[in-house]
Amino acid sequence: MKLNSPYKLVKQFDVNPILNHLPPISDPIWHSNTHRQKNYKVHNKTLNLMFKWTPNSPEEAKIQGAYQDDNMFNSPLGQEVSKILNELYQIYPNTSLSKLMITALPSGYKVDAHIDSLLLSNIHRIHIPLITNEECVYGIDGIKYVFPPGFCFEFDNTREHFVSNKGQQDRIHIILDLDPKA
Repeated sequence: MKLNSPYKLVKQFDVNPILNHLPPISDPIWHSNTHRQKNYKVHNKTLNLMFKWTPNSPEEAKIQGAYQDDNMFNSPLGQEVSKILNELYQIYPNTSLSKLMITALPSGYKVDAHIDSLLLSNIHRIHIPLITNEECVYGIDGIKYVFPPGFCFEFDNTREHFVSNKGQQDRIHIILDLDPKA
Protein backbone atom coordinates (compact mmCIF):
# COMPACT_ATOMS: atom_id res chain seq x y z
CA MET A 1 0.00 0.00 0.00
CA LYS A 2 1.27 3.47 -0.77
CA LEU A 3 2.62 5.05 2.41
CA ASN A 4 4.11 8.48 3.10
CA SER A 5 7.35 6.78 4.14
CA PRO A 6 9.07 3.51 3.14
CA TYR A 7 7.70 1.75 6.21
CA LYS A 8 5.85 2.36 9.45
CA LEU A 9 6.14 0.66 12.81
CA VAL A 10 2.88 -1.08 13.63
CA LYS A 11 3.69 -2.62 16.98
CA GLN A 12 6.41 -4.50 18.87
CA PHE A 13 5.56 -8.16 19.56
CA ASP A 14 7.14 -10.74 21.85
CA VAL A 15 7.97 -13.44 19.32
CA ASN A 16 9.37 -15.97 21.82
CA PRO A 17 6.11 -17.99 21.98
CA ILE A 18 6.33 -18.42 18.20
CA LEU A 19 10.02 -19.31 18.30
CA ASN A 20 9.25 -22.01 20.87
CA HIS A 21 7.15 -23.83 18.22
CA LEU A 22 9.10 -22.97 15.05
CA PRO A 23 10.39 -26.09 13.29
CA PRO A 24 14.05 -26.15 12.29
CA ILE A 25 14.86 -25.23 8.68
CA SER A 26 15.91 -28.86 8.14
CA ASP A 27 12.30 -30.01 8.72
CA PRO A 28 10.64 -31.10 5.43
CA ILE A 29 7.58 -28.96 6.25
CA TRP A 30 9.55 -25.93 4.99
CA HIS A 31 9.45 -27.53 1.51
CA SER A 32 5.81 -28.66 1.48
CA ASN A 33 4.48 -25.65 -0.48
CA THR A 34 6.80 -24.25 -3.15
CA HIS A 35 4.32 -22.21 -5.20
CA ARG A 36 5.93 -18.90 -4.26
CA GLN A 37 9.47 -20.08 -5.07
CA LYS A 38 8.45 -21.61 -8.41
CA ASN A 39 6.32 -18.70 -9.63
CA TYR A 40 8.22 -15.67 -8.33
CA LYS A 41 11.86 -15.80 -9.40
CA VAL A 42 12.98 -13.25 -6.78
CA HIS A 43 11.79 -15.65 -4.04
CA ASN A 44 13.37 -18.82 -5.45
CA LYS A 45 15.89 -19.11 -2.57
CA THR A 46 13.32 -18.69 0.19
CA LEU A 47 11.60 -21.40 2.20
CA ASN A 48 8.04 -21.07 3.48
CA LEU A 49 5.64 -22.34 6.06
CA MET A 50 2.49 -21.48 4.16
CA PHE A 51 -0.68 -20.81 6.14
CA LYS A 52 -2.77 -19.02 3.52
CA TRP A 53 -2.33 -17.87 -0.06
CA THR A 54 -4.84 -16.00 -2.16
CA PRO A 55 -3.86 -15.74 -5.84
CA ASN A 56 -2.84 -12.28 -7.02
CA SER A 57 -4.71 -12.55 -10.29
CA PRO A 58 -7.08 -14.79 -12.28
CA GLU A 59 -4.04 -15.99 -14.24
CA GLU A 60 -2.29 -17.07 -11.06
CA ALA A 61 -5.48 -18.74 -9.86
CA LYS A 62 -5.24 -21.05 -12.88
CA ILE A 63 -1.78 -22.18 -11.69
CA GLN A 64 -2.72 -22.52 -8.04
CA GLY A 65 -6.03 -21.65 -6.52
CA ALA A 66 -6.58 -20.29 -3.06
CA TYR A 67 -4.76 -22.26 -0.40
CA GLN A 68 -5.31 -22.48 3.32
CA ASP A 69 -3.64 -25.02 5.57
CA ASP A 70 -5.94 -25.54 8.54
CA ASN A 71 -3.40 -27.92 10.06
CA MET A 72 -0.90 -25.05 10.19
CA PHE A 73 -3.47 -22.71 11.76
CA ASN A 74 -4.48 -25.34 14.34
CA SER A 75 -0.92 -26.31 15.29
CA PRO A 76 0.72 -24.81 18.41
CA LEU A 77 2.76 -22.59 16.06
CA GLY A 78 -0.40 -21.49 14.24
CA GLN A 79 -2.18 -20.72 17.50
CA GLU A 80 0.65 -18.37 18.50
CA VAL A 81 0.69 -16.72 15.07
CA SER A 82 -3.10 -16.32 15.26
CA LYS A 83 -2.75 -14.36 18.51
CA ILE A 84 -0.66 -11.79 16.65
CA LEU A 85 -3.07 -11.82 13.72
CA ASN A 86 -5.98 -11.08 16.07
CA GLU A 87 -4.10 -8.07 17.46
CA LEU A 88 -3.44 -6.85 13.93
CA TYR A 89 -7.16 -7.05 13.12
CA GLN A 90 -7.69 -4.54 15.97
CA ILE A 91 -5.14 -2.20 14.37
CA TYR A 92 -6.45 -2.81 10.82
CA PRO A 93 -10.23 -3.18 11.22
CA ASN A 94 -12.36 -4.10 8.23
CA THR A 95 -9.62 -6.10 6.56
CA SER A 96 -9.35 -9.75 5.64
CA LEU A 97 -6.32 -11.99 5.54
CA SER A 98 -5.23 -12.78 1.99
CA LYS A 99 -1.74 -14.20 2.65
CA LEU A 100 0.10 -15.53 5.68
CA MET A 101 3.41 -17.31 5.71
CA ILE A 102 6.56 -17.67 7.72
CA THR A 103 9.42 -17.30 5.29
CA ALA A 104 13.11 -18.04 5.65
CA LEU A 105 15.97 -16.55 3.68
CA PRO A 106 18.98 -18.76 4.35
CA SER A 107 22.34 -17.29 5.21
CA GLY A 108 24.24 -16.08 2.16
CA TYR A 109 21.21 -15.53 -0.06
CA LYS A 110 19.24 -12.52 -1.25
CA VAL A 111 15.89 -11.50 -2.69
CA ASP A 112 16.63 -9.26 -5.67
CA ALA A 113 15.21 -5.76 -5.89
CA HIS A 114 11.64 -5.72 -7.15
CA ILE A 115 8.32 -3.90 -6.90
CA ASP A 116 5.25 -5.97 -6.15
CA SER A 117 2.56 -6.34 -8.77
CA LEU A 118 0.11 -3.47 -9.10
CA LEU A 119 -2.51 -6.03 -8.08
CA LEU A 120 -0.94 -5.91 -4.60
CA SER A 121 -0.73 -2.11 -4.34
CA ASN A 122 -3.81 -1.80 -2.12
CA ILE A 123 -2.97 -4.41 0.50
CA HIS A 124 -1.27 -3.85 3.84
CA ARG A 125 1.99 -5.84 3.57
CA ILE A 126 3.12 -6.65 7.11
CA HIS A 127 6.46 -8.17 8.17
CA ILE A 128 7.38 -9.40 11.63
CA PRO A 129 11.00 -10.52 11.99
CA LEU A 130 11.38 -13.65 14.11
CA ILE A 131 15.07 -14.40 13.57
CA THR A 132 17.52 -12.04 11.92
CA ASN A 133 21.03 -10.69 12.23
CA GLU A 134 22.92 -7.41 11.84
CA GLU A 135 24.14 -8.42 8.39
CA CYS A 136 20.65 -9.09 7.08
CA VAL A 137 19.46 -5.86 5.49
CA TYR A 138 16.08 -4.96 4.10
CA GLY A 139 16.29 -2.29 1.43
CA ILE A 140 13.42 -0.01 0.49
CA ASP A 141 14.03 2.63 -2.18
CA GLY A 142 17.77 2.08 -1.81
CA ILE A 143 17.80 2.76 1.94
CA LYS A 144 19.03 -0.17 4.03
CA TYR A 145 17.32 -1.15 7.28
CA VAL A 146 17.97 -3.77 9.93
CA PHE A 147 14.73 -4.65 11.67
CA PRO A 148 14.98 -6.46 15.04
CA PRO A 149 12.89 -9.48 16.05
CA GLY A 150 9.34 -8.56 17.00
CA PHE A 151 9.45 -5.22 15.14
CA CYS A 152 6.13 -5.46 13.29
CA PHE A 153 6.13 -3.09 10.33
CA GLU A 154 4.04 -2.31 7.29
CA PHE A 155 6.07 -1.34 4.27
CA ASP A 156 5.24 0.35 1.02
CA ASN A 157 5.42 -2.53 -1.45
CA THR A 158 4.91 -0.08 -4.34
CA ARG A 159 8.54 0.95 -3.75
CA GLU A 160 11.53 -1.07 -4.90
CA HIS A 161 12.64 -3.43 -2.13
CA PHE A 162 15.17 -6.22 -1.58
CA VAL A 163 16.66 -8.39 1.17
CA SER A 164 20.29 -9.44 1.52
CA ASN A 165 21.33 -11.92 4.20
CA LYS A 166 25.13 -11.84 4.46
CA GLY A 167 25.04 -13.02 8.07
CA GLN A 168 25.71 -16.49 9.45
CA GLN A 169 22.12 -16.93 10.64
CA ASP A 170 18.99 -17.59 8.58
CA ARG A 171 16.50 -14.73 8.42
CA ILE A 172 12.94 -15.75 9.30
CA HIS A 173 9.92 -13.41 9.08
CA ILE A 174 6.19 -13.65 9.31
CA ILE A 175 4.77 -12.03 6.19
CA LEU A 176 1.09 -11.33 5.83
CA ASP A 177 -1.23 -9.32 3.65
CA LEU A 178 -4.35 -7.67 5.00
CA ASP A 179 -6.80 -6.73 2.29
CA PRO A 180 -8.91 -3.62 3.02
CA LYS A 181 -11.55 -4.70 0.52
CA ALA A 182 -13.20 -6.85 3.16
